[in-house]
Amino acid sequence: MDRLLDVFATWLYGLKVIAITLAVIMFISGLDDFFIDVVYWVRRIKRKLSVYRRYPRMSYRELYKP
Repeated sequence: MDRLLDVFATWLYGLKVIAITLAVIMFISGLDDFFIDVVYWVRRIKRKLSVYRRYPRMSYRELYKP
């Protein structure tokens, strides 16, 4: 019976290590996505405050003019 308990405890410890490893990997992946989102929103706000105040937005019809 003690052998079965040791195997079960080792199994749970292994699952814990795998869960922590996956959590760290997901956190690092999330940081990458967060950084990309921050860059996108900062650039969008910056363009809204500077570029789009000086120049009107271009329509798709203007792009097709020769």
